[in-house]
Amino acid sequence: MPQRKENAVSSEVTTKEIVEHAYNAGASALMAFRTLAPKVPVNSRAMREFRNVQKELLLTARSIIDSQISFLERMEQVSGAVQKKEKLKKVPVKQKGD
Repeated sequence: MPQRKENAVSSEVTTKEIVEHAYNAGASALMAFRTLAPKVPVNSRAMREFRNVQKELLLTARSIIDSQISFLERMEQVSGAVQKKEKLKKVPVKQKGD
């Protein structure tokens, strides 16, 4: 059981790092493009590509969020199953004189 908990914590840390890096990449791209934006025509290929980059970053964020929701739901299911198995049962105890 400790191995499963350790994997869950490791997965959570890795996911947080992925989210952080994806956010930083998107913010950097956005800042860079905003610097160039006044010089770039609205109908240019650069603008279309930038919109594609924005869309892909949002899809990445959605995917990460969906995977975290699924992970939490699986953890709830596992936790519920473990709790059901761990319920104490009343066991009759025989005394020596019985």
